Amino acid sequence: MRRTKNAIENKRTAYQKYLQNPSEENLETYKIKRNIVKTIVSKTHKEFWDRFISRIESDIFGEQSMAYEVLKHVNQTNRDTVEINNIEDQIWIKHYKNLWYKNSPQNDSDEQETTSTPSAGIDEISDEELEQSLKSMKNRKGAGLDELNSELFKYRGPVLSNRLLELINKCWKERSIP
Repeated sequence: MRRTKNAIENKRTAYQKYLQNPSEENLETYKIKRNIVKTIVSKTHKEFWDRFISRIESDIFGEQSMAYEVLKHVNQTNRDTVEINNIEDQIWIKHYKNLWYKNSPQNDSDEQETTSTPSAGIDEISDEELEQSLKSMKNRKGAGLDELNSELFKYRGPVLSNRLLELINKCWKERSIP
């Protein structure tokens, strides 16, 4: 710390000297002092971050107070994406049924259609077709009626991928939305 302060003071003195007597020699002296300060500050910054990260890494296996303090200051949107809540299948089904019947003009009654007409001879959608379609979706677009944005589907995991493919194929085969 003392070394940094001395280097900054030497740079300041060299700059004042250059302002009082703007010569090529004084300018070169100032540039040398300035580069020394940049190097010291950069090295100090890197050492600080290395110590900080090392403290967090060691704290993860301890009482975790340091990690908690860091996470506490992460802004709200990032904190929400870190937390993963498993939602039960029945809650998803209820959510989509509510959306379907609320937004469907032909279904004015609260009763749900239970009849499905399976079609023979319809090929299933493959993993590759699903992957290609999801990759073509644009990021940072507003959510639709289902209140889910495209990134959720685009960067899904294998479990969601399998369930999504099963749902799409079921809808495709039965020509109805469950």
